[in-house]
Amino acid sequence: MSNKELSACASPPDIRYLAQFNLNCLVVFATIYIERNITRTSEVLSISQPAVSNSLCKLRTQFNDRLFYRRDRQMVPTVTADEIAKTLLPLLGDFQSLLNRFTEN
Repeated sequence: MSNKELSACASPPDIRYLAQFNLNCLVVFATIYIERNITRTSEVLSISQPAVSNSLCKLRTQFNDRLFYRRDRQMVPTVTADEIAKTLLPLLGDFQSLLNRFTEN
Protein backbone atom coordinates (compact mmCIF):
# COMPACT_ATOMS: atom_id res chain seq x y z
CA MET A 1 0.00 0.00 0.00
CA SER A 2 1.42 3.35 -0.99
CA ASN A 3 1.58 6.36 1.32
CA LYS A 4 -1.21 7.92 -0.73
CA GLU A 5 -3.40 4.83 -0.29
CA LEU A 6 -2.57 4.72 3.42
CA SER A 7 -3.58 8.37 3.84
CA ALA A 8 -6.86 7.62 2.09
CA CYS A 9 -7.79 5.04 4.76
CA ALA A 10 -10.88 5.96 6.76
CA SER A 11 -8.81 6.53 9.87
CA PRO A 12 -5.10 5.85 9.57
CA PRO A 13 -3.60 4.65 12.84
CA ASP A 14 -1.62 6.93 15.12
CA ILE A 15 1.47 4.72 15.29
CA ARG A 16 3.07 6.65 18.14
CA TYR A 17 -0.05 6.23 20.26
CA LEU A 18 -0.36 2.54 19.43
CA ALA A 19 3.31 1.93 20.22
CA GLN A 20 2.66 2.56 23.91
CA PHE A 21 0.47 -0.55 24.07
CA ASN A 22 1.97 -4.01 24.23
CA LEU A 23 0.12 -6.55 22.09
CA ASN A 24 1.05 -9.26 24.58
CA CYS A 25 -0.74 -7.34 27.35
CA LEU A 26 -3.85 -7.16 25.18
CA VAL A 27 -3.66 -10.92 24.62
CA VAL A 28 -3.41 -11.35 28.40
CA PHE A 29 -6.48 -9.12 28.80
CA ALA A 30 -8.44 -11.19 26.26
CA THR A 31 -7.44 -14.44 27.94
CA ILE A 32 -8.41 -13.21 31.41
CA TYR A 33 -11.70 -12.04 29.92
CA ILE A 34 -12.36 -15.47 28.43
CA GLU A 35 -10.99 -17.64 31.24
CA ARG A 36 -12.01 -15.41 34.18
CA ASN A 37 -9.05 -16.79 36.11
CA ILE A 38 -5.40 -15.70 36.50
CA THR A 39 -4.06 -19.25 36.98
CA ARG A 40 -5.84 -20.58 33.89
CA THR A 41 -4.69 -17.53 31.94
CA SER A 42 -1.08 -18.24 32.87
CA GLU A 43 -1.51 -21.88 31.88
CA VAL A 44 -3.19 -21.08 28.54
CA LEU A 45 -0.48 -18.55 27.64
CA SER A 46 2.39 -20.58 29.16
CA ILE A 47 3.56 -17.62 31.23
CA SER A 48 3.92 -17.16 34.97
CA GLN A 49 1.12 -15.85 37.18
CA PRO A 50 3.27 -12.82 38.12
CA ALA A 51 3.66 -12.05 34.39
CA VAL A 52 -0.14 -12.12 34.01
CA SER A 53 -0.52 -9.86 37.05
CA ASN A 54 2.13 -7.45 35.74
CA SER A 55 0.39 -7.22 32.37
CA LEU A 56 -2.94 -6.58 34.07
CA CYS A 57 -1.35 -3.87 36.21
CA LYS A 58 0.01 -2.12 33.10
CA LEU A 59 -3.39 -2.31 31.41
CA ARG A 60 -5.14 -0.95 34.49
CA THR A 61 -2.85 2.06 34.35
CA GLN A 62 -3.26 2.55 30.61
CA PHE A 63 -7.05 2.26 30.69
CA ASN A 64 -7.40 3.99 34.07
CA ASP A 65 -9.75 1.27 35.29
CA ARG A 66 -9.58 -1.85 37.48
CA LEU A 67 -10.75 -3.89 34.48
CA PHE A 68 -11.35 -7.00 36.63
CA TYR A 69 -12.07 -7.66 40.29
CA ARG A 70 -12.06 -10.90 42.24
CA ARG A 71 -15.31 -12.55 43.31
CA ASP A 72 -15.63 -16.19 44.34
CA ARG A 73 -12.30 -17.23 42.76
CA GLN A 74 -13.21 -15.50 39.50
CA MET A 75 -12.01 -12.38 37.78
CA VAL A 76 -15.15 -10.40 37.04
CA PRO A 77 -14.89 -7.77 34.28
CA THR A 78 -15.84 -4.17 34.94
CA VAL A 79 -18.13 -2.30 32.56
CA THR A 80 -15.01 -0.81 30.96
CA ALA A 81 -13.50 -4.28 30.46
CA ASP A 82 -16.73 -5.43 28.80
CA GLU A 83 -16.59 -2.45 26.44
CA ILE A 84 -12.92 -3.06 25.63
CA ALA A 85 -13.58 -6.76 25.00
CA LYS A 86 -16.43 -6.00 22.56
CA THR A 87 -13.92 -4.33 20.27
CA LEU A 88 -10.69 -6.13 21.18
CA LEU A 89 -11.81 -9.76 20.79
CA PRO A 90 -12.95 -9.33 17.16
CA LEU A 91 -9.76 -7.35 16.40
CA LEU A 92 -7.60 -10.15 17.80
CA GLY A 93 -9.61 -12.64 15.73
CA ASP A 94 -8.97 -10.55 12.61
CA PHE A 95 -5.29 -10.32 13.50
CA GLN A 96 -5.12 -14.10 13.92
CA SER A 97 -6.78 -14.54 10.51
CA LEU A 98 -4.21 -12.19 8.98
CA LEU A 99 -1.36 -14.16 10.54
CA ASN A 100 -2.87 -17.46 9.39
CA ARG A 101 -3.20 -16.12 5.87
CA PHE A 102 0.36 -14.84 5.50
CA THR A 103 2.44 -17.06 7.76
CA GLU A 104 3.08 -20.75 7.93
CA ASN A 105 1.56 -22.53 10.92
